[in-house]
Amino acid sequence: MPPNGHALLSASSLDRWLHCPPSARLCESYADKGSDYAAEGTDAHALCEYKLRKALGMEAEDPTENLTRFNQEMDDCATGYAAYILELV
Repeated sequence: MPPNGHALLSASSLDRWLHCPPSARLCESYADKGSDYAAEGTDAHALCEYKLRKALGMEAEDPTENLTRFNQEMDDCATGYAAYILELV
């Protein structure tokens, strides 16, 4: 991953780099400003990882107090995500 932690060929920009492969490298020279949606997604991923690690009996630190976009809906979805993954395992 690049230093900023974002994948060069990220899923969120799949359509762009699939149709114009050089755009992936070109976009590296621009700052990633992010968005409210990206911040919420980052928080949701952190919460899902935590819940899944706990469900699998692994050590994990609860990120809830550091999440800026945390709400009950996110908590419910993360719980459902962990349950779904456990069913697959």
